[in-house]
Amino acid sequence: MRIGLTGARGVLGTRLFSALSLKGHEILPFDGDIRDSSSLDPWVTGLDAVVHAAAIVPVRKVMDHLSVAISVNVGGTANVARAVARNPNCHLTYISTSHVYASSDRPLKEDEVPNPISYYGRTKLQGEQWVSSLLERTLIVRVFSFFDERQTEPYLIPSLQTRIVSATRGSSLQLVGALNMRDIADARWIAEVCARLVDATQTGTVNCATGICHSVLELALKLTEVLDRTDVKWDFDKNDPPNVLAADVSLLVSRIGVLPSFDLQSALRRYVSSQAQE
Repeated sequence: MRIGLTGARGVLGTRLFSALSLKGHEILPFDGDIRDSSSLDPWVTGLDAVVHAAAIVPVRKVMDHLSVAISVNVGGTANVARAVARNPNCHLTYISTSHVYASSDRPLKEDEVPNPISYYGRTKLQGEQWVSSLLERTLIVRVFSFFDERQTEPYLIPSLQTRIVSATRGSSLQLVGALNMRDIADARWIAEVCARLVDATQTGTVNCATGICHSVLELALKLTEVLDRTDVKWDFDKNDPPNVLAADVSLLVSRIGVLPSFDLQSALRRYVSSQAQE
């Protein structure tokens, strides 16, 4: 297939480009501004599919630059969807996020009523709504947490790494949100799963996650081990109510079959090794 990709220079977009290319697809990145609708029509013409991954992502950045984030995440997404709608043989995959959900004590299914608690989540949910309104057949992929060596603070793993590496030996560090639970993988794994969905030209809404949750404390402990800094200890409020985003992946499994294997410890080692080589 000839697949157009927005956000190809982003963290996940870069991995999506590689994963889709490895499946034999011809990938045509969109190098313009998705807020400029006039530049999208000639790009979409002749494509078999579009994967829309362009977005302003960091929660804090969205809060600090809300009008820009709305124009990109909502308006830009509507522009992409309209361009695809004008090409009836083109299929759209919209990369959304688990941030459209609210914290839950049970694994989240795709039919859960969305209730985003962040402005970022709201913009992505509005993007979903525009996609669904403008196109009869499309795939919405709700990506759960991921990390990658190209990420920087304030993302979770880079932030933890910075604190661990800069800590003096034997330090005791305060860990806010230590009991929060996240289904987290690396961007390579997420991109591979997304590529399998795109390859099958799926429709509907599907969670993209491993189905296994880890607490922030567990992630911090695993990272201290990988960094050989087990001398660092973590203090946290045991009474702090946890925020939990756990994915129900039964629909995902039904769509693509057995999920690719993922080992968190190995992925963290690869992440740290890649950081050291830069």
